Amino acid sequence: MGEDNEIKKELTEIKMLLKTAQRRADLQWVYSIGFAGVIGSLALLVIKADTWSILLVFFAGLILMIISPYLGGK
Repeated sequence: MGEDNEIKKELTEIKMLLKTAQRRADLQWVYSIGFAGVIGSLALLVIKADTWSILLVFFAGLILMIISPYLGGK
């Protein structure tokens, strides 16, 4: 009986660690997409794209980078 409780406790801890790791991976994806947007806006700048498209892509990427740490929730 004691071993069963220990195993259940360890499995619960592993499950929580996996959930945390998945949440961090999801947030890293959001940050990476935001970073790609910021870099993409630089590419648009190089090819002399429309000013509004450059600003839209830049600020969309910047916003994703800024809010990604706050999306974690518990």
